[in-house]
Amino acid sequence: MRSRSLTLSVVIWGITAVTLGAQSGPAPRDPRFKDVFHLDSMSIMQPDISPDGRWVAFASGDIDGYSSTIWMAELPNGKPFSVTSAGFWDRSVSFSQTGDRLLFLSNRPARENVWKNYVMSIPLDPKTGRPTGPPRQITTELTAAYRLSPDGKWLTYTTSGRDTLRIVPATGGNPRTLATVRAGDNLGPGWFSPDSKSLRFQQFHQADGVTAVKRVSVTGGPVTTIRTSTGAAVWAYPTDTAWYVRGSNA
Repeated sequence: MRSRSLTLSVVIWGITAVTLGAQSGPAPRDPRFKDVFHLDSMSIMQPDISPDGRWVAFASGDIDGYSSTIWMAELPNGKPFSVTSAGFWDRSVSFSQTGDRLLFLSNRPARENVWKNYVMSIPLDPKTGRPTGPPRQITTELTAAYRLSPDGKWLTYTTSGRDTLRIVPATGGNPRTLATVRAGDNLGPGWFSPDSKSLRFQQFHQADGVTAVKRVSVTGGPVTTIRTSTGAAVWAYPTDTAWYVRGSNA
């Protein structure tokens, strides 16, 4: 049986992104990418690198079976160790700005239902990477996706129907609504500006396939439309340039 080799790479130009490639042997590499972590026997899903660049955290498991746990390893190629216990659907991991907490999406508060997910937080020892306490629930309503602000103070999330965008202190608390959409439209959790004072998010109109990129202050108030186009939007700060990826269903 042929082994499967997995490599985590980071793009080093334009918008910073993390990609996962499956390889069975040496292959030409895009010069824009740099390999930072390599495993032969585990899957790597939705990884994040700690602010000091020392650790990588990722989900590993059976994503089709809705079962995965959070793992960490010291870069460049340390031995992985589990951070969360098995039996849940833990994924979408993010390091806090201080590197002493991991945030992730999980069905832990409602184990019997994989579709009931919330943002969780687990404390870490930044020196060893090991957990120093149990996971704690941050969002109190069903959550589809989330984003952590660069200063580590705020967390935005979309509700399970993706029709409401809210913001809450990263340590938990009372959420505030930043945007809502009509039935049938979808919202993304957005991207914070570098100073964490505003948020850009996408609103997808299912009826006509149009995506609008919008901006709102973290304190709330008016929502400004930056641009609309057909396709999914990806954008970079600090400019007002919006990049679009176009595609079609085969």
